[in-house]
Amino acid sequence: MMLTYDWIVIGAGAAGLFAAARAADASHVAGGNLASDEAGSPSVLVLERGTRAGRKVLISGGGQCNFTHAESVADMVRHYGDRKNFVRHAIGKLDAEDLMEYFDALGLPSVVRPDGKVFPASFAAADLVEALLQEAKRRGVRFEFNQFVEKIMPMVEGGFQVVCGDHTYRAHKVLMACGGSSYPMTGSDGSGLRLAADLGLETVPQRPALAPVYHNDRALHKLAGVVLPGASFKYRDSEGVRPLTGDLLFTHTGLSGPGILDGSRWMKAGGILELSFTTLDAAAFEQALLDAASSHGTRQLSTVIRGLVQARSLSELIEGHLGEEACRTTLASLSKALRQQTVKLATAYEVRITALGALRSAMATAGGVSTKEVVGRTMMAKRLPGLYLAGEILDVDGDTGGYNLHWAFASAALAIASGNDTVVK
Repeated sequence: MMLTYDWIVIGAGAAGLFAAARAADASHVAGGNLASDEAGSPSVLVLERGTRAGRKVLISGGGQCNFTHAESVADMVRHYGDRKNFVRHAIGKLDAEDLMEYFDALGLPSVVRPDGKVFPASFAAADLVEALLQEAKRRGVRFEFNQFVEKIMPMVEGGFQVVCGDHTYRAHKVLMACGGSSYPMTGSDGSGLRLAADLGLETVPQRPALAPVYHNDRALHKLAGVVLPGASFKYRDSEGVRPLTGDLLFTHTGLSGPGILDGSRWMKAGGILELSFTTLDAAAFEQALLDAASSHGTRQLSTVIRGLVQARSLSELIEGHLGEEACRTTLASLSKALRQQTVKLATAYEVRITALGALRSAMATAGGVSTKEVVGRTMMAKRLPGLYLAGEILDVDGDTGGYNLHWAFASAALAIASGNDTVVK
């Protein structure tokens, strides 16, 4: 008789590890559904295609593992783009304080930086992975590595068969925690989407998120290393215009920094960024020029520009586009056309995106299984009872600052809690 597990978790990344510990916890404490062929056999099986658990977690935050952000649920959900309503229930069930308390109970205290980012006190991602792994093993979870899942098959009588090469496993419930497509060298290569599609679930093509953008503006390339803190800028393409904010970093090949990384979920090659080099909006910048013309008409345009933008290198960029003759123009003789050109360069400098950072280097994945396929209050597939999804396999991506790991943990916790409340016949 084939062993039937209570849960099969596919993937031993952030969501899979967290789910494994929580699933085993619920089964042991509540006397849940143990494997059916003998009492005391493991109720949870984790299938991982790689040779070890948590490979992507190990490189998160440069190995320091910023796993959440210390703020309220209302503030946190704003960091998930257009998915804030979908993630609200899961994060409400496991907020930042809950998560820190959970890890503290596992012997992994946290430290909160002044900017709200939360790390293990050891600043070692390996410690977080080990804490979850040992908790799952202590509670009897079975891990099988080098197991590539080829197929998930719903059974007529309920439950699922999971096929890995010559091995077939059976479970009452399955959690797909297969990850996204970023950093494929860690095993997160998007293969979970094929499994989901084979099950009839709608998927959204995966693309880089938390990725830098590249452009061919050589004048901007010369600003490499310059940072605009709290910058306000816009992104536009055929779908419309989206205002964005956040620190912006100029690089030798493009643009990065939290503002760009967080906004990259909406960007694509050919799109236009409108950068502002001042804290003033266009109307206020133009008014500042007019006011200066009234009170200091003999000043040269370049002198006033330097007082209105955020860095000397940025004023030099604008001056380079205007030309020496225009920059020597006095404000009293400043034409409307030159004034408007200056305003546009300072508040809406246009940069055409040539490419985004590839999935192999993006910190997260946008796209995945459509959230329309999943009940947000349970993480269960609407059309496949007993099938749950968590983490990056879903079309959910968070900003920088610990939001993607928090989503992995919160969605996994909700899936397991919901599944263990289900009576399996």
